[in-house]
Amino acid sequence: MRLVARDEACFSCLVLDGERFDSESEMDDHPNGRCTCVPILIGMDAPQWDMAQDWFCNQSEERQREIMGNARYDMWKNGKPLSEFVHKAHSDTWGDSPALVPIGAM
Repeated sequence: MRLVARDEACFSCLVLDGERFDSESEMDDHPNGRCTCVPILIGMDAPQWDMAQDWFCNQSEERQREIMGNARYDMWKNGKPLSEFVHKAHSDTWGDSPALVPIGAM
């Protein structure tokens, strides 16, 4: 599972906190990203923590707008789910990484 370093995480990573991966899969992250993968062990309960999405939803409107920008904030408040703001972008140099969906493509 993806564990986000939320103290200065980008909005894309905040939305992806808790994302699950197969053991064989590589976690997509930014170059020098600060997220980490926490294993889910057979026979053990999955790890649990306060998800970054919940942390984000409990922030002030001013902080939420600062993190996601005014246009995305308005779209979110009008019903667009947080998951629709994020996709995986590919770079031939750095591989795949979390990224914001451009506003014009939403």
